[in-house]
Amino acid sequence: MRLAFPFTKVFLVARITRNIAAMGTLFELLLLGDDTEHLTDVAEASIAELKRVEQLISRYDPRSEISRINRDAAAQSVQVDREVWELIELGASAWETTGGAFDLTASTPASDQPVPVSFAQVSLDDVHRRVAFSRSDVKLDLGAIGKGYALDRVKQLLLEYGVKQAFVHGGSSSVTAIGGGPQGTGWQIELAVNWQDAPGGLATLSLKDVSLSCSDSHSSETAVSDIIDPSTSAPIGEPRACFCTGPSGVECEAFSTAAIVMGRDRTKELLREIAPTTLASVGWIDQSSGGATLTWLRGGPSR
Repeated sequence: MRLAFPFTKVFLVARITRNIAAMGTLFELLLLGDDTEHLTDVAEASIAELKRVEQLISRYDPRSEISRINRDAAAQSVQVDREVWELIELGASAWETTGGAFDLTASTPASDQPVPVSFAQVSLDDVHRRVAFSRSDVKLDLGAIGKGYALDRVKQLLLEYGVKQAFVHGGSSSVTAIGGGPQGTGWQIELAVNWQDAPGGLATLSLKDVSLSCSDSHSSETAVSDIIDPSTSAPIGEPRACFCTGPSGVECEAFSTAAIVMGRDRTKELLREIAPTTLASVGWIDQSSGGATLTWLRGGPSR
């Protein structure tokens, strides 16, 4: 999914931008205010926080907490860092809520065993914060919610340090917006997908004090989707995309990822159970009408 971001034409006393490569993508920060020195310090602290989260949850870093769990949890139960435990619990809740469409083990390669890998092979001891795997081929992967969590942490830091206007994104698919932008009417972004026929965007969104997550079944130029259906261990077939806004970036990421697996009809059904205070708006894009078509399942372009 492509997003055009408001990193130009900003005219306030202080305008600080930073970027960092993390979690396999590029994070960019734009902070606005009236104290350049303060915003610079906060921006550097935000970059440090992004690095810390990556080191905590990256399954590619052998020193990370997730890598330790994946190495040892099949042999014996592993006590988990409280921060990572809360993310695993969120993943477990999303797995139950979505009927398995969201699954923290979904990136595990398919094996020859008759029962495919799923979160059903993960045991959680809530009392002692311990995790165990029932099979050696089970691996946890927080990539589906990692960027959203990282942005939630940065958002918390920015608010604690009194930043009232900020726009931060990770890889053009996860966003947090603080304040209403330089004009006060919302941070304007343009939404598009790689597989649409028409040039330009499908919609312009106005974001104000909200997080956004976009999931696209075919976000890269390759023909094969990088999103796996946990029920089949196979990539998603036809192109589809879902984006949603809400107060929590990590919850938006979990929902938008699950929606790609569930499809439009199941997503609409699930939305009947989820309050607008959790998800303010949900948009769906597919090719059911020929070219890429946007349908609002909840809310609209200004959230």
